[in-house]
Amino acid sequence: SPGSYSFRTFGRPVVIALLIHLSFEEINRIRNDPVSEVELMVAMGALADGEFTLGYRDGATTSATLAREWTRYGNHDRSATYQERVRSVTAEEVQAMAQVYLQPEKIDVVVLGPISEILNAPSIEGELPIRALGSTSGPGAGM
Repeated sequence: SPGSYSFRTFGRPVVIALLIHLSFEEINRIRNDPVSEVELMVAMGALADGEFTLGYRDGATTSATLAREWTRYGNHDRSATYQERVRSVTAEEVQAMAQVYLQPEKIDVVVLGPISEILNAPSIEGELPIRALGSTSGPGAGM
């Protein structure tokens, strides 16, 4: 389903353009190449054994997690099968979903910080300057 996804990075003003370039490069890599076995294993572990288990770390969080699920869905089917479903995802499925949901042409880049320093920073590795990304609002509009 449609949604909003946040990719965040930060650094000194001189590296902001490079960080944006590298972020888009990684998004395109994820869209075009299947994830590796190691990437898939790490992601599965982080979700199934990390993030998921945080909702069950003690009695209070377990109660809140189960109550929230019951309120939203009327059952506990999602939590009962979550870890199994996460572990069954394939590299091909990850790539297919990346092609659906990661659409670089629709990404809005928001830059916070000392705008004049960021806009005037020299290229480090041949990346496009921030001004080349275009802007529709804010202090850098039309630059």
